[in-house]
Amino acid sequence: MSIKCKTDIVNKKMRLYEVQRNKEFLIGQYADSEFGQLAFYIVVYSYFNQDKPSNSVRKMLRNIGEDVNKANKILEDHIGKNYFSLYRKEIGKINIDKINDDRCDVFYLSLENNIIPIVLNKRLPSAFVIIYNYGFYLKQFDSLMKKIISHYNLKLKKEETEELKRLYLKK
Repeated sequence: MSIKCKTDIVNKKMRLYEVQRNKEFLIGQYADSEFGQLAFYIVVYSYFNQDKPSNSVRKMLRNIGEDVNKANKILEDHIGKNYFSLYRKEIGKINIDKINDDRCDVFYLSLENNIIPIVLNKRLPSAFVIIYNYGFYLKQFDSLMKKIISHYNLKLKKEETEELKRLYLKK
């Protein structure tokens, strides 16, 4: 697996591709070359340089069954309450929504109030593990972006930040 960047000089577009077994899958295209370069960096970083969520935290979450209070405590301790919400839709967080007695949907609710599905119709405690994984990556993204924005003195629009976030989360 690799990431490829192609520049179309005639149409002044930069395109990013994920390459698997010599097949190219379009990730995104950008008319603004500076933003395209930033998107390229974010994609490469997310595929090849991310820290991985802790297996011990995943194991703890798998062992609690459907106990929402325990899940909430574990998630707060390991990713912080700014990155997830259990059964209450909150913007800018990984959310879980109960769809019936034993099934849940996990999604990211963007700053623009768009629901970005992560996984649908998942049982607990597996859904808690998914919230942890994506909440972990969301926290990592925020940390990375603070460094980039500070270092390069960037001013990004909310939509641009959300697009980069979705690239980082691969959603």
